[in-house]
Amino acid sequence: MTEQDTFDELLNKKKRVKTNKWLIVLLVSLFAVFVLWLANNVISFAEHFHWSAGWIKVMFYGLVVFLILFGIVYPIVKVFFSPVFALNRLHDKKGRAKLKWCRRLVKNVVQNCDLTDDEKDEIRQCFHNKKDDIDDAIIEFFTKNIAPKIYSEAFTTAKNVCVITAVSQKSSIDMIATVTAQFSLVKRIVEICGFRPSTPELINLYIKVMMFTLLAGSLEEADLETLLPLCSGTFMEKIGGVFVVSAIQGIINAYTTLRVAMITKHLLFDSEFKSRKQIISEAVSDAHSILFDILISFPKNGVIAVWDRIRNIVTKPFRKKNQKAIRYTDEVRDTIPD
Repeated sequence: MTEQDTFDELLNKKKRVKTNKWLIVLLVSLFAVFVLWLANNVISFAEHFHWSAGWIKVMFYGLVVFLILFGIVYPIVKVFFSPVFALNRLHDKKGRAKLKWCRRLVKNVVQNCDLTDDEKDEIRQCFHNKKDDIDDAIIEFFTKNIAPKIYSEAFTTAKNVCVITAVSQKSSIDMIATVTAQFSLVKRIVEICGFRPSTPELINLYIKVMMFTLLAGSLEEADLETLLPLCSGTFMEKIGGVFVVSAIQGIINAYTTLRVAMITKHLLFDSEFKSRKQIISEAVSDAHSILFDILISFPKNGVIAVWDRIRNIVTKPFRKKNQKAIRYTDEVRDTIPD
């Protein structure tokens, strides 16, 4: 290697470091603005209450600070200090395994991930017994053992988000629930895998989380009830309409949570140097599948009962008209001589 090549390599390295620093500054700035805006919304929500005692107000603000620190700040910091990796680094574009990175990944997974003793033995055996195709063996291990844990974590978190945001009727609560759940879910996926996406990918992912949080608040403020025919009738019909709208809001927030989780998963599991468009397409497909599983996982008897109630409310006016028509027909028939 010539002296000029060494200089060019060093210069490119410095440029990359400088670029990463600016990306970090951008992320921190966006995050600070977002947190301040979110805190302002929560405080505005709290001002609507007339607190009976000062200590209740102190507890509420303490809870808000706790949620921001441990639901937003801590997950971001935890993820940022995790090692950067993706499964496509286990081999080059020609498919040849990189033993150095395979060895490092196996060591990192065994030391830092929550694996059973059998799983640790299995991934060690991948390295010792399959020198030629060790990269494929490790990818297969992740697909078989790590991916189901990610799906389970995403399923549980999205289901909780669906219930909380459906029950809640305040945009501030919806936003807090969504943002803390999604940031914590990204952290949990990184902990399960033992590594995180690159800094630009992470910034893009966190921007999506912020956008989905704004969407959660906008859905609550959009007054969707006025768009449904259910909400323009009697009192009971309005209750049915509110229930339907709340369920729709919960489902949308659950879907955005699943989308964040699956994009994170596919960024880490990308072993074929796929484009970003392909990764997002596959992530959306997985999110749809898990969302369907969430919807059918709710108690069927309860869902059927609620649906029957809504259907009865909607069809009640038509049933009354139909019964009147039947009675009128019967009366007319009785007046006709045999």
